[in-house]
Amino acid sequence: MGPAAYEQPAIGDAAVAALAARVRVFADPAIAKDAMEPVRITVTLHDGRSIALRGDTLKGSGAEPMTETELQDKLRGCFAFGLDAPAAAADHVAATVFGLENEVDAAAALCAAFPSG
Repeated sequence: MGPAAYEQPAIGDAAVAALAARVRVFADPAIAKDAMEPVRITVTLHDGRSIALRGDTLKGSGAEPMTETELQDKLRGCFAFGLDAPAAAADHVAATVFGLENEVDAAAALCAAFPSG
């Protein structure tokens, strides 16, 4: 799920709106209010059964880091959504980031790697 999932037209979709109307969010007092992890979710079905899931780590955290491929895919999605930039632009920035230790002026290299405009 990428950034576009949180904007129109996705959030205005009738099926999404119908599901959102049935969702209730409750704070778990066992989890700190400002915590990013863990997460718990319980889905109660129409027949009364409940399905509970728990996540102890957040993908991308130190406890569950993204792979290089996952990082690249996320960067491409963010560039496409936020900058309307092609995958090649994201790949260029990623290559620059991964090579920063070889740069004399890392800040200048990184600034130069981003698409203009």
